[in-house]
Amino acid sequence: VVAVSATAAAAADDTAAELAVCLFNEHYVVKPAGRGGGFAWHTDGALQHEAGLALGSGGAAEYVSLWCPLDTVSPANGCLRLLPSDAPQPPSAAADAPASEATLRWLEEEGEALAVDVCAEAGDAVLFSSRLWHCSGPNRTGADRRVYYGQYSRGAIGGEAPLCLAVRTGPAAAPGRET
Repeated sequence: VVAVSATAAAAADDTAAELAVCLFNEHYVVKPAGRGGGFAWHTDGALQHEAGLALGSGGAAEYVSLWCPLDTVSPANGCLRLLPSDAPQPPSAAADAPASEATLRWLEEEGEALAVDVCAEAGDAVLFSSRLWHCSGPNRTGADRRVYYGQYSRGAIGGEAPLCLAVRTGPAAAPGRET
């Protein structure tokens, strides 16, 4: 049994609340056997930026994506392909804005040779920035390829619109404190 003063407990709760992150988006991606298409080069930040503009809330702060394969993934079934942040990047490309034609051309011509295939087992987890360029190929196998994809931020993204989500992942809020 550990005895803690009310002041120490409140301070610990405040610290934990400050460190908590928000789940603001999650989805389940299935690439059907033999016909599941790929995803072109993009950053998640650019996609969220477009969604924010559509909702009238402007751009988004950097956040992280947690990509968790539910099946073994490989190039044959459309694994994640990342352009490492320490590799050359597309010239004049803002990673939190939609890609220009020149950026997409560079990624197809230069980025493909620099990309890293993320071959992973079911249950593995890949954590990456919303500003990291990535894509995936089609599923050419006889089995579906499934992935859980969660995105986490330090706060609400997208303002107060009904489609904006910010679910705290840390301890419950203390009475009188908003989450």
